[in-house]
Amino acid sequence: MPDGLQHISELELVEKCQNYRRVWIEQGSICFTSTTNGLILINAKNERGLRSIDRLLGFAYRGEIGSTSMDCHNLEKLPDNIDWENACKCWQTLGVKDIDPTTARTDITFRVTTERKGKHEYKSMEASIIFGGAVNDHFEWKAKMLGYDIEILLYIRDNTMYFGIVLCDYNPILNSVQHKLSKRNRSAVGVTTLNSAICFCMCKLADIQPFEIVVDPLAGVGTIPIEGGQVWNNNIFFAGDIENEETSSIAENISKFGTNNNIMHLQWNAKHLPLKV
Repeated sequence: MPDGLQHISELELVEKCQNYRRVWIEQGSICFTSTTNGLILINAKNERGLRSIDRLLGFAYRGEIGSTSMDCHNLEKLPDNIDWENACKCWQTLGVKDIDPTTARTDITFRVTTERKGKHEYKSMEASIIFGGAVNDHFEWKAKMLGYDIEILLYIRDNTMYFGIVLCDYNPILNSVQHKLSKRNRSAVGVTTLNSAICFCMCKLADIQPFEIVVDPLAGVGTIPIEGGQVWNNNIFFAGDIENEETSSIAENISKFGTNNNIMHLQWNAKHLPLKV
């Protein structure tokens, strides 16, 4: 989830997850247990789907890691010494592929993605290669960078690390599997397109009340109004930008993802909005 907004995510988790129980919370992440079906949680189009998260993982391991190259090479020892059952069951339950990953061996393809923050002697790519090679040795899954079945996210912040299997969602509009859930509600993108999870958190923090009119004067490709319009369907959202290209992108995204017919798009100069208070 976006750094610094984990408190918004936890409020959403408490609201939408049956028997929610926090295991731990830290900057940009929450580990929790719940009896809610994961297929519901990753589907943002469902009213109980989580919208404030980037990725939902089937959790596998959390521990400490040093900053030296030797510490990075120690990642190759991990796959043989942890319990993968929970993470694999979460992935299998979602039904992306009807197969047991613990026994599938070469019928499964995978990749490791490393996200790293802090000062380390090693690079993210080096960590992915070392850990991915060890996962390959453990499961005999085939490495594949695109079009893979399973993505393992390895997250390293300073001296703390965790990893798990990314739980993904099928997007019928884009006809693709989305491993990063915050990349929703847009087919036309701009140079600085805003993360959809952040857009939801911004709307949540704004405490939008029923029947209020919400204006995004610098809408870019319209991610904030689209995200807000899907959730706050008793409100009207105005989206506008000065650029021709951005205005066209707003129109395209609204036509595909503006499901509640409550989003208006215009081309305007934010210094001279054609609105009366």
